[in-house]
Amino acid sequence: MFMTLFSFSPDLLQTVGVTAEGAAKQDAFVPDRKSQPIIILNFDKFSSMLVPISCCKHCCFIAAFTFKTHHNQIAPLFLKGIFVPYEAASLQPRYSSLLVTNKYQSTNDTVSLLHWVTFDIISVDIIILQKQRQGRVTNNMYIADKWVDYEVIDTGDGDKLERWGNYTLRRPDPQIIWPIVNETGQWKKADGHYHRSNSGGGQWSMNESLPERWTISYGELNFHIKPTNFKHTGLFPEQAVNWSWMMDKIRSAGRPIRVLNLFAYSGGATVAAAAAGAEVCHVDAAKGMVQWAKDNAQLSGLESAPIRYITDDVFKFVQREQRRGKQYDAIIMDPPSYGRGPNGETWKLEENLFPFLQSCTTILSDNPLFLLINSYTTGLSPSVLHNLLHMTMNAKYGGEINCGEIGLPITKSGLNLPCGILGRWESK
Repeated sequence: MFMTLFSFSPDLLQTVGVTAEGAAKQDAFVPDRKSQPIIILNFDKFSSMLVPISCCKHCCFIAAFTFKTHHNQIAPLFLKGIFVPYEAASLQPRYSSLLVTNKYQSTNDTVSLLHWVTFDIISVDIIILQKQRQGRVTNNMYIADKWVDYEVIDTGDGDKLERWGNYTLRRPDPQIIWPIVNETGQWKKADGHYHRSNSGGGQWSMNESLPERWTISYGELNFHIKPTNFKHTGLFPEQAVNWSWMMDKIRSAGRPIRVLNLFAYSGGATVAAAAAGAEVCHVDAAKGMVQWAKDNAQLSGLESAPIRYITDDVFKFVQREQRRGKQYDAIIMDPPSYGRGPNGETWKLEENLFPFLQSCTTILSDNPLFLLINSYTTGLSPSVLHNLLHMTMNAKYGGEINCGEIGLPITKSGLNLPCGILGRWESK
């Protein structure tokens, strides 16, 4: 018999075509036969019914089920005839209906019901994929498309042409493996061009008109822009989707929120959280980046905001906060693939991220609001972040996980430039 029966709101039940009366029954789960085609799993004589999946106008509901067959084996999922193990189930933007079966087949025909045998549900993950107010979600990519002072004008031949306020920069990007369609004058008249070196690194060539430092704005947030020796500018504009998201979360929390920003760089997220009214602790191992963050806060009129700036190794800092009994309601982190602390401490993402996440759960409050991970590590999948958050945050707090790519729109081609990945855990 059922170990657990998942619960849905009446609106959601109506959307996916299941009657509330059927969902309430423990001994049988009865579908609305006038609804969309249902989803079943058929294992010989062991038949089990799952909820139907269908799309409404604004959202797509995707249910991922883990359960045991009568052979005590974890069942995989077959989505429209494509074998997808549970751990790697992909989130596609729209499914009109799905038939899940142990046979390699696909159908949209109504399934006739013979009999139903109940089973033990191990877990159910319901994922709601919907349009974000902070930016578009396209093919599970979060697009930072609300910029006014920044744009990716064009891309090609390993470079991107960007507008940062009143100035244009040409910088390399390893994701851009397609050619420039038309290398117009905009490309050749860029105010700054970072030239890669065959031996590694590179150098800037700049017009005399390009200042050493200038400012751009994203809504109420203001930032200093300065080309650095490593092609960067002190700001990752694709992170705007996260700034808007966390500001909405903080402002709608209805209570004071304490935020810890780790590997905090020049403080984009720090400024966003503080502008939303949070108390923020900003931690980075580079003294110069911490000062840059202070300058950005002052530029945004937040010089008197409750922001604590710390230059330290983040792992050691979290351990000290644990000993002190300090707690935070939200944690933001942007861990590098590899790095060194101010005293020579070594960070390797593949070795340290999981234990670091475990440590972070010990300094979260009893009612945490969110935890956000950003990553630019080549080859790291959003599914990896989902698994890490599931094993740490969900295991302790429950909640909801959303992961995906993060990107920027390309003005000339209308395509989107992938820039990294994100993993968001948030309380329900």
